[in-house]
Amino acid sequence: MKNVATAILATSLLAPVSALASTSTNLALGKPVTASSIEKDQASLAPCFAVDGDAGTRWSSEFSDHQWITIDLEATYQLTGINLHWQNSYSKDYKVQVSVDGRNWITVHSVVNSDGGLDQHALGEQARYVRVEGSSRATAWGHSLWELEVQGHPIESQITLNQQAVTASSIEKGDARFSAAHAVDGDPNTRWSSEFTDQEWLAVDLGGKHQITSLKLYWQNSYSENYEVQTSYDGVTWTTIEAVTGSDGGMDSLSLSGHGRYLRVAGSSRATRWGHSLWELEAYGYASATGDGYTGGDQDSGSGDSGNGGADPVVDTEAPTVPVSLTSSEQGAVSIGLQWGESTDNEGVLSYEIYRDGAKVAELVAPVTEYVDAGLAPATDYDYQVRASDAAGNWSALSDVMSVATVDASVISGAVRLEWATPEQRENGDYLELDEIGGYEIRYQAGADAELTSIVVEDPYATAHELTVAEGVYLFSIAVYDNDGLYSEFVSIEPVQ
Repeated sequence: MKNVATAILATSLLAPVSALASTSTNLALGKPVTASSIEKDQASLAPCFAVDGDAGTRWSSEFSDHQWITIDLEATYQLTGINLHWQNSYSKDYKVQVSVDGRNWITVHSVVNSDGGLDQHALGEQARYVRVEGSSRATAWGHSLWELEVQGHPIESQITLNQQAVTASSIEKGDARFSAAHAVDGDPNTRWSSEFTDQEWLAVDLGGKHQITSLKLYWQNSYSENYEVQTSYDGVTWTTIEAVTGSDGGMDSLSLSGHGRYLRVAGSSRATRWGHSLWELEAYGYASATGDGYTGGDQDSGSGDSGNGGADPVVDTEAPTVPVSLTSSEQGAVSIGLQWGESTDNEGVLSYEIYRDGAKVAELVAPVTEYVDAGLAPATDYDYQVRASDAAGNWSALSDVMSVATVDASVISGAVRLEWATPEQRENGDYLELDEIGGYEIRYQAGADAELTSIVVEDPYATAHELTVAEGVYLFSIAVYDNDGLYSEFVSIEPVQ
């Protein structure tokens, strides 16, 4: 049976977040922390030891059920995950809660019958405060954590609006009405326009190292048909993070994964006999948490002057380690489950790409290290590889090839039982309350080309369904829908053997 809990409502809901030794950013490290109590008021068991990064120190509460620990991240972040490294005296039942103001709390995870060890939960909220509230203990002792880690990043915002440090390869007829600054002034009625040649570019100095997550280009009628989006740390050496061919103008909206101080749109060919012209360029992202040797200030793109007293900028050129231990623990008739070991990096791993038979099939944001490849053919061999990236755009080599086959689609007849796990999050990472679930829809067909049969299970508490089928080879899929009728994607599910 394929567990569809993670696939129903999100791309990486309950996948592991990161181990204690991970290089992922831990927002909780060294931040102010309070707790409901300290075991026998021992200073060595204070709550600060749960966020000191030392796996050998811990917080421990008094020996009673209702206890809590709260962390002030000192700023509002986009949260992505939380790791709880429990000591042997752990919370059996607890809640993970977040807050913007430290007064009004939202419960994002309710855990019943934890078995201790390492508990990992995905988060999708924006918050400043994080609280773990234990309601019952697993032992006669208190609630005790070796370490509490919170993952996340600064909240994305527009990072190019009104930037003055913008340059271009040329300006149409040298006319100030078409200067480069008009592409980032926030005015949709002004624009940059180049001379009437193919190879032209527009570059923006962001004033410091940034993680760039998306870009919107509002083209005038004379637009770049083919162009590249590039980043740079020094304004001299450029890395292409997106190549666009056959643009039809209008507004191009691009999802990106780039890093640097400079952003450049480099047009290689025009769609018209005129130049390359942008009403507005809007880049989104957030300032990097790590320094890059720059101190800000005016700087001309392409000058090579780092603005830091002549010192060379610190450029991350070290690629993550190659993912290891690529394995498959689950093979179905139309799906294969993959897992691999975490890569490491001097700055931090950003994402993983999964390749099937040499073609990229998915990219997952670290620290997720598992993936279910669905929509495959029964009884077919497939070769998989994985590689890792960091925020600077460095990629590891591909992992060793792992060959695995889907199982043969069995001939079944009579009673069939399908089982699944209740999803806990939506696609955008928002927590999904049980009372928000409207039910499930199961679809099945006798072979890939047969007509679909649909069964609606209107019980939000259901985790299994039995049906009767005539003899044949069947494909099953399932989706969940909420009380407003909003559906998840349908994912493959296999009968219990």
